[in-house]
Amino acid sequence: MYKKILAVGFLLVYSAVAYAQEQGGNAVAYSPLNLHLSTRQYLQLAAAEPAAATATESPAVEKAGTAAEVESVEYKDRWLTANNTHKWLGIGSLVLAAASGLAPKEEDGAHHDLAKGALALGGAAVATGLVFHYDDLSGKNFFSNPDNWHALLTSLAVVGYAVAVDQGGESGHAEAGVAGLVLMAAGIKMTW
Repeated sequence: MYKKILAVGFLLVYSAVAYAQEQGGNAVAYSPLNLHLSTRQYLQLAAAEPAAATATESPAVEKAGTAAEVESVEYKDRWLTANNTHKWLGIGSLVLAAASGLAPKEEDGAHHDLAKGALALGGAAVATGLVFHYDDLSGKNFFSNPDNWHALLTSLAVVGYAVAVDQGGESGHAEAGVAGLVLMAAGIKMTW
């Protein structure tokens, strides 16, 4: 327990020194932990080459134009992110709703299964949107914020899907399903 308290204390003192250096204070007078790192050294550290590239070269050889080469490295987004998950759930629900409208209308056939899939993906898209993009929603200037419109339209679309699935083969379910499809397309278009 004593070691943990000591480690936390050390980290607090060191972070205070680093903060003082960053703010331009005289950290030398306050602590012997000053490492005399300049801003240039921080930038060099951030622009360091990958380990694979530096392992093949000798440390004594300096490369000219290292910063230019680092800038030319192409950045690749991760394919599985919260935003991509939200986006593809919404698009998937739109595709399944359209496929449900085109499928033959048989009792407990593909039409019903696709509609239930559209409802499930749409509900998951709304849920992930509320979780991951909650900060984008704003009560101030509600109608001028496209994120508010996106959330409202897509939520209404899922309600339309739910009404269509709940009513099944009864009259009026087609209108609710088509309304859900149109609202989902409009909601997706708001932020596309």
